[in-house]
Amino acid sequence: MPLLIKMLLLRNSQPHAALDAFSSAEIKLHLDYIGQQLSDKPFILGEHFSGADIGMTYVVSLAKRIGVLNDYPILLSYLEKNIARPAFKRAIERAVE
Repeated sequence: MPLLIKMLLLRNSQPHAALDAFSSAEIKLHLDYIGQQLSDKPFILGEHFSGADIGMTYVVSLAKRIGVLNDYPILLSYLEKNIARPAFKRAIERAVE
């Protein structure tokens, strides 16, 4: 939810200090937690790719898209690894057909 709030704030020409402060703090909290979960394992639930990684890949890609991922090299690496998977590439090809 904080990433979506931030995305909407970026689209709005009028600043909203309270929502911006809330979303920024919550995004940091969430990304810190996800990064901590990935600090000692390759995937969100452990050693093997799972459905949880599909969901997390979406969240992390949204964070990158709105420009809040630069301070998280673990998450950038995680994202790159997941989007390089052949199944991910096939899914993207099918989605844009």
